[in-house]
Amino acid sequence: MNPELHKGHRERLRNRFMETEGAGFFRHEIIELLLFYIIPRANTNETAHMLIEQSGGSLSNLFELDIDELCSIKGVGENTALFIKFMSELSRIYPNFSGKADLSGEALDIAKYLRNNMSGYDCDYCVILNISYQFEIINSICIPMDEFLRKSTKELAAEIIQRNPHNIAVGIYHSKGLAIPNHRDYNLFSNISAILKALEIPLYDLMVFSKTNVFSIQNKGAFSF
Repeated sequence: MNPELHKGHRERLRNRFMETEGAGFFRHEIIELLLFYIIPRANTNETAHMLIEQSGGSLSNLFELDIDELCSIKGVGENTALFIKFMSELSRIYPNFSGKADLSGEALDIAKYLRNNMSGYDCDYCVILNISYQFEIINSICIPMDEFLRKSTKELAAEIIQRNPHNIAVGIYHSKGLAIPNHRDYNLFSNISAILKALEIPLYDLMVFSKTNVFSIQNKGAFSF
């Protein structure tokens, strides 16, 4: 690629991010933008595509790759792999340092936090929020809905257990349509509810989001908690 064109591409991508705050960005574009700051000169577009492909299109899966797996990808050296792992850890612990992490226990506050995590997605998404008994956010699982539905009960239970759960809230984002639970949402809720019941972990709420509204199953009394 012509160096001047490459330089212009980076500038255009940065400007677009500043103008939109990331809204409408594809996953590979987010990774490409991230790589700008650890790979200052090379073309990071191809590397970003390969990282996304290696992780099955999931940013959460990408952050779960270990150093050796990352280094096996063309264009990714040890420094880049360490940088990605650092960003993974930063995203995991961020809620503990954010002013948003202290929830009052009110459903509205949890809904606001979940919506902040879901803004900008261009597909249906599920977020499982792990909340302490003092209503402080410990960590979260963010998974595209299609990927979520492919997980077995055993796989999902393992992901929840490894995060040392205390009290769970679940958010489902409908990228299209209304904030009304559909058959798929109820099946997902039943699956998570059964897992948490077996593990004796409280389920605080399940919320369904559209771009403008939220439906709280707890508030609507659709299920008994």
